[in-house]
Amino acid sequence: MNRVIIPNGCNAIEADYSEQVIEEYRKNPFIEALPSILSTEEAIEKMAIYAEYNSKERMLDKQYRIHLVQRLFQCFQPLWIHLDLESRISRVIRQGYLARNPFRAGYAQSLQEGLRNINGLNNELSNNSVFRATAAGFTIIGVSGMGKTTAINRILSLYPQVIVHKDYNEIKFSMYQLVWLKLDCPFDSSLRGLALEFFRKVDDLLGTEYHKKFGLGRKR
Repeated sequence: MNRVIIPNGCNAIEADYSEQVIEEYRKNPFIEALPSILSTEEAIEKMAIYAEYNSKERMLDKQYRIHLVQRLFQCFQPLWIHLDLESRISRVIRQGYLARNPFRAGYAQSLQEGLRNINGLNNELSNNSVFRATAAGFTIIGVSGMGKTTAINRILSLYPQVIVHKDYNEIKFSMYQLVWLKLDCPFDSSLRGLALEFFRKVDDLLGTEYHKKFGLGRKR
């Protein structure tokens, strides 16, 4: 993967398109630029992290060996629940791009209609009938410390966070693809705090100024 430095942003990768097995995933640059869909064996191999073993270290004094025990905290052994979570995230990401194919007829028109709908609400978003959700999702529930965050981070590491598109099938196509974004719950649990955190994270990755444009100085 060729890496690209986004001005005032992060290190991204240049899009490398691959042929898709699933029909509805074809001719969609956002999906074709993603890593291949993993089999169970491939997912285990890519997610697993094992500690290095050196038999000579068994001869070290105990004050050194106790430090080597810490390597166990860096290990990650995929379980069936991790494989199921990897498959869910893989499907959610790809399904979310089905209605967002930039080469689909009517895509630009749908964006314009969405903008007009938002502007017509005069910042009042309580009328949810105007919007049509096209993305899938799911909920992960568990007690603190059981490994939810660790599992999610390990799975997300299989995907590049930002992909830079330049051309697609000899067609000029300049766009940043933000594959995933991980947000923490704001300290005040407010929607405004979550929105501002979203803008800040996007700005850090893409070098944009959405936080300055839409966040700072605006009324609650």
